[in-house]
Amino acid sequence: MHFLYNISVYQLIGGGAWLAGRHSERNVGAAKELLAQAGYPQGLKLELHTPDTENRPDLAAALKDQWADAGIEVEIIIEPESIYYGDNGWLEVDLGITGWGSRPYPQFYLDVMLVCNAKWNEAHFCDEDFDKLAKTAGASLNEEERITAYQEIQRILIERGPIIIPYFSATNAAINSQFQGFQLNAFPGRTDLRNLSR
Repeated sequence: MHFLYNISVYQLIGGGAWLAGRHSERNVGAAKELLAQAGYPQGLKLELHTPDTENRPDLAAALKDQWADAGIEVEIIIEPESIYYGDNGWLEVDLGITGWGSRPYPQFYLDVMLVCNAKWNEAHFCDEDFDKLAKTAGASLNEEERITAYQEIQRILIERGPIIIPYFSATNAAINSQFQGFQLNAFPGRTDLRNLSR
């Protein structure tokens, strides 16, 4: 299981294909039942890895506190970001918090992080139905077929997916109207100002 943040709803699946929101109420009793069914009636001990940047350690602490109610004991392991991502260690942890930035098209997330054997498949997720749908969504020229595939992909991610997206971050900027050529990069701190002119 991995936590991703800093991606927009549109970027993850695509604006026109997004399913109506689904909110699950917190149910500690049901969580304990699921743990028992999975063979952990006395609870579960986990290590949660996170880089030391931005608000990730705070997110780890909040998750630890919430999960404790269900009998999940979490040891938070905070590492310098250069260590966490260095030598692809983030791809080897069982439970981690990973930041993801916006991409130019939603299919990127499916192809690079969620299909079987994807390069950045940190959760080692592999689902044949998901892969077939991802292939259809990425290759079909029929818009309705793509939308249907993206919606089915979302259902799979909701029901048995390996990631939790606890929040989405907005990227905002302001610039004086006397400047031309400004384009905000979705990755914080990576906006290229070389094309600005007066």
